[in-house]
Amino acid sequence: MNKEKYNQIVDSTYESYLSKAKNQTTEDLFGSMIKGDEIIHGMLEAHTRDFIPYTREQFIDKCKTDKEFSERWGLTIEEEELGLDERKQIMIDKEIDYVTVNMFFNKTLDRPKQEMYEKTIPTKLITVIYNNETFEIYE
Repeated sequence: MNKEKYNQIVDSTYESYLSKAKNQTTEDLFGSMIKGDEIIHGMLEAHTRDFIPYTREQFIDKCKTDKEFSERWGLTIEEEELGLDERKQIMIDKEIDYVTVNMFFNKTLDRPKQEMYEKTIPTKLITVIYNNETFEIYE
């Protein structure tokens, strides 16, 4: 999956969240809580107590950190830092010649990291689960 597809999935899910969240009032939220209905998560403005939906970034963070929230919107985002061995495998998969790859790993630890950065070898794996489909993107 590429970054464009990732953004499309996140945007689509966020738009769905916003369409349900817009026009929410504090009274709607408390009424839903009392009735035991589904609640749209967001924030309450400090001085007026008006409902404010999450920003796109807050929505993404909430999907990463709150399992119940992410399940509700059908979007799970997990991030994992890649270790040197995983990054070495990516270099091999990118068909960077074997001698070059081994040369990186026979040097001090800092040098391979620097050369991987220069060759744009990803440092992070992002796993996205959307509507029971799993996508992976390297960043």
